[in-house]
Amino acid sequence: ASDWTVNSVNIQGAGDQEVFGNGFEVTARGVSASGQQRNFFPLNVNFDSYNLDRFDYARGPNAILFGNGTFGGTSNVVTKRALTDRAFGSIRTSYGSWDNRRVALDYNRPLTDKIAVRANLLWQESQGWRDHDLERKKAITLAGTWQIARHTELLVEGEVGRIERNNPPTFLADQFTGWD
Repeated sequence: ASDWTVNSVNIQGAGDQEVFGNGFEVTARGVSASGQQRNFFPLNVNFDSYNLDRFDYARGPNAILFGNGTFGGTSNVVTKRALTDRAFGSIRTSYGSWDNRRVALDYNRPLTDKIAVRANLLWQESQGWRDHDLERKKAITLAGTWQIARHTELLVEGEVGRIERNNPPTFLADQFTGWD
């Protein structure tokens, strides 16, 4: 999403961030932005979007007001939270090229008018276009909401997941055209 938002660029292979599983840095308005954030807390893992509600991009000095921002801006993802006003559920399935199979489940259930729980589950397996290229993901996120008073809520969230990935190197490099 950062590649397609206004005034934002991803820089691949951003030094020490690769140690923590995140190999890029986002710049906003030409200035290095703070690292990725999740619910306005720093997070160095880019797992998946199955449990995300929205992407936020704050630009300029006011980004400092909305978390751990810099004067260039900040990028943030907001996870799905449990809603007390209605029950719903959805299942999304997809099948694509190179045996890409994915199932995502989203289920929200109010227990009372002030307490709700929400579960998001993910299962994905895919092969790549290269030999021995594969990715397997399994994850679950549980979220809870307790509306203590009219303007006071307690939100609780936990996520556990596993990624198995084999990305064999490719040595296709076109040094003449702009494809690379």
